[in-house]
Amino acid sequence: MIHEGMMNLFSQPGETDGYGAVDHVRAVEHHMGRVVDAALVHGRPLPARLVESYAAQESHPVRVERRALRSMGVMVVEADLLEPGGAARHDPARVARALLELLR
Repeated sequence: MIHEGMMNLFSQPGETDGYGAVDHVRAVEHHMGRVVDAALVHGRPLPARLVESYAAQESHPVRVERRALRSMGVMVVEADLLEPGGAARHDPARVARALLELLR
């Protein structure tokens, strides 16, 4: 059974400063044990205007260390997950499609 974790697009100031995908997986596994074997990540470049806007709030894109994740036994699943428009949010329909593909 796949236990998937979806990565944030941006860090949360004061909570996940400097975190990459590996750090997120390790944090989950610190609390829950070895439960993550797949990570769903946004696999496209983020628009520069979003990166600049969030940087002004001390929030930065989460690094996806593909090789390190794979060495941890975590399958990296990439998809275009960004909600169209102005905010850096996951689009629910795109996430649902990606999860359904993952389950197939």
